[in-house]
Amino acid sequence: MTTTTASKSLADEAAQVMRAVTLIKLGARMQVLESEIPKLP
Repeated sequence: MTTTTASKSLADEAAQVMRAVTLIKLGARMQVLESEIPKLP
């Protein structure tokens, strides 16, 4: 994994976490989170 790929991967994971946090704040249930947020490797 190159530095660029690692940085992009880290940025992608951070974006997914922030999206999940937003959904949780809006009252999303676990089923919604599981369907909306891809599994992290």
